[in-house]
Amino acid sequence: MIKQQLVKIYHITEKIKTRSIAKISALLNIQRDTVKRRLKTLQSREHHPCSTIFETASGQQWLQLLVILAIFYFGIKSNVGSAVISEFLTMLGAGLYFGVSTGSIKRIEKHMDKLITQFGDNQHAILLPLAKDVEIHAGADETFFEQHNVLVFMDLVSGFIIKEEIKQKRTLSVWKERHCCENFQLC
Repeated sequence: MIKQQLVKIYHITEKIKTRSIAKISALLNIQRDTVKRRLKTLQSREHHPCSTIFETASGQQWLQLLVILAIFYFGIKSNVGSAVISEFLTMLGAGLYFGVSTGSIKRIEKHMDKLITQFGDNQHAILLPLAKDVEIHAGADETFFEQHNVLVFMDLVSGFIIKEEIKQKRTLSVWKERHCCENFQLC
């Protein structure tokens, strides 16, 4: 609600070219004290070079997307620490509009991880029954990632990875132990 009020008040100050607390209060049906506080907030952010963009509704959406993508790509995908992400977003000026403290970044990362896991679980529940009778041309192999040996079981036609797991040994008995290949003939 606060962000919406700020966007509306900014729009009025730019469109009508007024900073009259009484006039803005009457136009938006918001208490004068609230308008005064919101104007003070807007004034404190005027120094930022992108404030004319970020104060609009579309600018807020873009900045929110930037924050979420930075957390996803840097934090979740690339394992960059939340302190570095916070510093990056603060340098961009996102901290003037959103909470980008280290703690906030960590909470957002945890929430995103939870949503990603839920999405995967939901997709698995939907797709598993549909894929029950799908014919595949499976292949089992191993590859190395840094110092780890990764067992990979995949459909050779589509390239879809059915299962992958880090293991020290790479023998047939390890594959059978993982129950990957019980319904398949292995050469």
